[in-house]
Amino acid sequence: KHIVTSIETLGRTHTIEDLLAKARHSANIGDGPHTVLYAHQAVCMAVASLGDDIAALRRDLTKRG
Repeated sequence: KHIVTSIETLGRTHTIEDLLAKARHSANIGDGPHTVLYAHQAVCMAVASLGDDIAALRRDLTKRG
């Protein structure tokens, strides 16, 4: 079973803040599965963003020699 974690794959783009707000709302109404889903998507997006930042930093450092 393949679990989709890419926000772009879902056909929607959200910010990390949007996803965390959805997770908080889901938690407030007692919707555990959606709380976990939105929190998971936010964490995945944050890790991907961090990876992009690290790659950009490495490219910049390589150019500087």
